This record gives sequence, C-alpha cells and structure tokens, in this order.
Amino acid sequence: MDFFFFSPAAIYDQFTPLQVGVTQKAIYAMHLSRGGRYENSLCTIRVVHAYRKKQQNPHRVAGASNNP
Repeated sequence: MDFFFFSPAAIYDQFTPLQVGVTQKAIYAMHLSRGGRYENSLCTIRVVHAYRKKQQNPHRVAGASNNP
C-alpha cells in the first residue's frame, strides 16, 4: 500500500517510529533530496516533487465564513 506525505514529520502523525523502522530525526539527518530514497525491511521513503495549487487568498482560513 502506498501513502503520500508532504513532509517527514507528517509520516509520524500517522505511524510510529517502530512501524516505520526509522526515527524522524534520522530521516532529517539523511538530508534526502529530490530523487533520494531510504529503504528498510518495513518501508521505502522516496522524495519526489509534488505540484500544489497556489492559494487564492493566503490570509483566509479554510472553512471560515466572511459573514460576522
């Protein structure tokens, strides 16, 4: 099964270091760049570029109403 995250920190919101087989600190210490890869017996972490749509109004909070 594949999971996609925008940061290493997001991985650890869903999984424990024991489930991943590596700590968040170790992932950051590897300085993986685009195209980089970390693999162990439990998971594979690959760094790829993800395109995101730019925000229309960066000051507006999602779900907030403009009506007082």
